[in-house]
Amino acid sequence: MSQHDQYEIRRFRAGRPDDGAAGSGAVPPETEAWLQAVNRGFYDQAFTPRTLRREAGYYHADDRLMTGVYVADAPRYSVGAEVPVATFTSFTNTLSTGDALLPAHLISDVTVRPTHRRRGLLRRMMTDSLASAHGAGLPIAALTATEATIYGRFGFGVATQTSTVELDTTSRFALPMAEDGAVGVVELARREAIAEVAGDVFTRFHENTRGSVGRQAAYPARIDGTINGYREEPDLSVRAALHYDDDGAPDGYLTYRYVDGRGSTDAVPVIKILDLVATGPDSYLGLWNFIGNLDLIERVRYDTARIDDPLPWAMADTRGYRVTGRSDLLWLRVLDPIACLQARRYSGDGELSLAVTDPLDLAAGTFDVGVSGGVPSVQQTATGPRTDADVTIDVASLSSAFLGGATIGALADAGRIRGDETAIRKLARMFAVDRAPYCITHF
Repeated sequence: MSQHDQYEIRRFRAGRPDDGAAGSGAVPPETEAWLQAVNRGFYDQAFTPRTLRREAGYYHADDRLMTGVYVADAPRYSVGAEVPVATFTSFTNTLSTGDALLPAHLISDVTVRPTHRRRGLLRRMMTDSLASAHGAGLPIAALTATEATIYGRFGFGVATQTSTVELDTTSRFALPMAEDGAVGVVELARREAIAEVAGDVFTRFHENTRGSVGRQAAYPARIDGTINGYREEPDLSVRAALHYDDDGAPDGYLTYRYVDGRGSTDAVPVIKILDLVATGPDSYLGLWNFIGNLDLIERVRYDTARIDDPLPWAMADTRGYRVTGRSDLLWLRVLDPIACLQARRYSGDGELSLAVTDPLDLAAGTFDVGVSGGVPSVQQTATGPRTDADVTIDVASLSSAFLGGATIGALADAGRIRGDETAIRKLARMFAVDRAPYCITHF
């Protein structure tokens, strides 16, 4: 425990749902109050006893460290002092560079009660958590942001983006390559079966997809409808399909739900894709060919598509593919520049000195970066950013550029990278990637 002005900060692990009264399946009171506070912060419905036990079980499985900020006393009739006025959780999973899996410090459930804002509570929770992760040797931190203006001050930068797309699946939809059977076999699956295959399929996707983040314990239940918001009963409207490889093993899946848009401005029957995971282009296009040929459906929506999606380039009529939105998904924060920069391959060879500035002084330093045959070698030459370095970059920009989510050239044009123009062009060649990083994990 530690004191912060009139507040008390407590940190604890999510208790097992059966840690309460013997045999009752009760959730420990501290965990219950914390989870209900998170729901208030995001305007969600309160947990029922059953959904609370389920949620606490998932948090325990993730081994989450829960942080709560508490007041000593609460006014009469207000929310009790046992309920935190601010929340924060962290846990460890992996980030894929496409070449390696990095242990990552994942941050979630960040809330501050409106009546306790602007008192430094978020800053204290965040800086303590990042310092702890850095001290534990974790090379990078990650989060998904509800508000885009909050986390840059702590060194986070946008690392991946996704598109929201709508596919016209009337008679204009066709994938020419599917006519030759090049997209493989897809079959309807039992909703309950997805949890059995999702782990293996996602693991293969994750290991080979730059920007992917490992999924938390609740994910199988989230994608198959077992978790149905805050309702106790599953969503039985969820449907599923599997793509099979040449040996008959699943190598891709999707879950989806029918949305009757005929009473709205859409005025057409719509399918909404909930989750789509494919281990290669054949399974990816095969699943789209399946969903695009469902009877009676005129439109398919997917809100987590690649920004460099191959689907429109496989379509006979690309005008049937429409991007309706684009948003950031994954934010990264480099904690150990050497470990991060050595965990990926590079497109161009070269050598230069790179100075990193950091408002929290966790990743600050000057580094000699060399790449030969795509393989990096990184050495720290100073504990702070040297003024004579070839290139100077702030840690948030480095975090955005790390996997290729932002190009070095764009960051330089935005004034976020300084240095010799020749060195900046060299760094841009080294960091260039063939595909944009991609994340489909929300946490």
